[in-house]
Amino acid sequence: DPVASAEVDRARKLRMPFGKSPDGARKDAKRAVDILEAVVSKRPDYYRALFNLGLAWHEAGDYAKSSLAFEKAIKIRLDRKINDISMLNSAGWVSLQNSDYATAVSRLEMALKDIKQGTRATQSSVYYNLGQVYFLTQRFDKAEEYLSIAKEQYGSAQAAETLKLIAKTKSGIKARKLKAG
Repeated sequence: DPVASAEVDRARKLRMPFGKSPDGARKDAKRAVDILEAVVSKRPDYYRALFNLGLAWHEAGDYAKSSLAFEKAIKIRLDRKINDISMLNSAGWVSLQNSDYATAVSRLEMALKDIKQGTRATQSSVYYNLGQVYFLTQRFDKAEEYLSIAKEQYGSAQAAETLKLIAKTKSGIKARKLKAG
């Protein structure tokens, strides 16, 4: 549907920090939500619209609606066997940003199962995001495993920095234990 696709593209541009929609409007997550909801009301099974709606709702500050849109997109992805791990990575990242670590792990591990379907940048991001979740939940061995892949196989400078932070954190924990007795 070229009309729906054009509307999704217009909304996506409205979500981008430096994007501008064809009518000249600057970043406006709420306006993007309105556009995408109109598309989804006509095409409730339109995967790209639901994926972008999840991101737009996140940017507009409504995590519950964001999560619901991603869940619908994930269901369509599974039902139609759509090879798109970028949506799973984005959904995992949104869950991570909202401290919903269990959902983040679930979505990112789903992406990991199909990792070869992603671009190199998306693959790196999946490993980095998984490492971040495990770091924030103090599962340092798992964090180091995924961050090392992001660093060594994809050259992620962010992963390298987080690995240094993990080493400092582990060293501090060890020092406190020794001091305590």
